[in-house]
Amino acid sequence: MREPTLRTRVAAYVLRRRAGRPPELLVFDHDADLPPGTHVPAGGVAPAEPLEEAVLREVAEA
Repeated sequence: MREPTLRTRVAAYVLRRRAGRPPELLVFDHDADLPPGTHVPAGGVAPAEPLEEAVLREVAEA
């Protein structure tokens, strides 16, 4: 059996707050390469990529 590979990933919970309305969570429906369902921005971190940059990139890609 092959040894599992560890991979660093990030995820973001992005809230939008507007006066007089409840907070809204940024979500999106699945894409062809994701499991079915609703997702928050998330993904892998490139080698030597700072976590802060990775999470901002994932939010921009959502």
